[in-house]
Amino acid sequence: RMDLGKGEKTYRIQDFCERVHPKEGCEVLAVYDSDFYQGEAALTKHPYGKGICYHMAARFETEMLFDFYESAAQEAGVKPVLPIAIPEGVSVQARESEDTVYYFIMNFNHEPKTIQLPDGRALTDMDGKRLFHADLDAFDVMIAKERIQ
Repeated sequence: RMDLGKGEKTYRIQDFCERVHPKEGCEVLAVYDSDFYQGEAALTKHPYGKGICYHMAARFETEMLFDFYESAAQEAGVKPVLPIAIPEGVSVQARESEDTVYYFIMNFNHEPKTIQLPDGRALTDMDGKRLFHADLDAFDVMIAKERIQ
């Protein structure tokens, strides 16, 4: 059982569970709710230096991982590279030079995807042609660029 900002929820565990004994200053975010491990820590959080250390003491189902990483990213103030809806299986990464941001838009799906690019932004392809959306074939990559003001 755990609350990752979406209300208390129960997730399935598969393959293995560890027994951990949290030390002072360590926050228990989730506990096992059945069997031999019932009531023991399954996910912990501990401040370390300027960051935070998490320990997953089990192999959680994929839904929990999505919820956990979304919660951790929000807590850390991580913002999306572009303020757009990104479909599952598509990744947008950015790299900057002194005067340009390069966006690497990658489709890891077996089917094509179209992504609407943000309004009011002067994104272009590598030849300077203005882009309003990214049409990606299956397993395709597009590079868009934007001048830094």
